[in-house]
Amino acid sequence: GSSNFPKLTYLDLRGNKFTHMPRCFRKYDNLKDLYLDNCKQLQEIPQLPSNIGIIYANNCRSLQKLPDFSSLSNVTRVDFSSCCGLSRKGFDLAGVSILEVISPEDGETLQRTRHSRNWRRDARMDSPL
Repeated sequence: GSSNFPKLTYLDLRGNKFTHMPRCFRKYDNLKDLYLDNCKQLQEIPQLPSNIGIIYANNCRSLQKLPDFSSLSNVTRVDFSSCCGLSRKGFDLAGVSILEVISPEDGETLQRTRHSRNWRRDARMDSPL
């Protein structure tokens, strides 16, 4: 359980071959950064702790289901680029105060302020996050 790693803040699972993440990740209250890039068989990201700030899931080609972002008020950056399953299904970030999203369709970066409902396209695609 989460008692094994009570202060876990950063989790790098890039390149793993699992299809589902354990639901116990929700209990890691201090987890802020989650890296799932190139987990090509991952189908679902379960509900995550409310303190999560960054979710990178680039090239998770089988990903079809995301957590409910309305309960993740601290998320500031997500990357779902090259997530073919999401671009076919679409995903809903309505009402979320995310500052930067890299979309699944074309890797385009969209930005908005915490208080705006409008997204702004970022012309600097090569700039580091």
